[in-house]
Amino acid sequence: MSTGIWAVSLEVLCTRLPCSVKDEATVRSTNCEDARTGAMKVLRYRGWLLGGRDATLCPKHAGPMPCCVRCDDPTPRLYLDTVPWTGPELADLAKPTLLCPGCRRWARELWLTRLHTEREAAQ
Repeated sequence: MSTGIWAVSLEVLCTRLPCSVKDEATVRSTNCEDARTGAMKVLRYRGWLLGGRDATLCPKHAGPMPCCVRCDDPTPRLYLDTVPWTGPELADLAKPTLLCPGCRRWARELWLTRLHTEREAAQ
C-alpha cells in the first residue's frame, strides 16, 4: 500500500481595511492535517496572526512577535510555552518563563538530568 503526499497551500489576506497584503504558504506531508498545520505554522512564523476573533492580520498589523526569554528568538505566542520545572540552571530566566520549543527541550533535559543525578545520589 503506497502512501500519498498531501500538498496544502494556504493563501491569506489581511482583514484590516484598507490593507491588502497577501501571503501564501505551501507544505507537503504524508498526512493532510500535518500539511495544513505546517502551512499555518509557516505563516505564523512569518508574523501573521491567524484566526483571532475571526481576524487575519498581516505582520504589520499583528504587532511585534513575542520572544523566547532564553534565546530571544521571535516566536509566535501559540508556540511559546511555560516551563513547570525549577532548578538553579533555570533561576536566571525571567518569570514567567516563556520558551520556544527548542529552549523548552533544553530546559526539560536539564531538569531530567538533575532529577536523575539526585536519585542516584539518594541511593
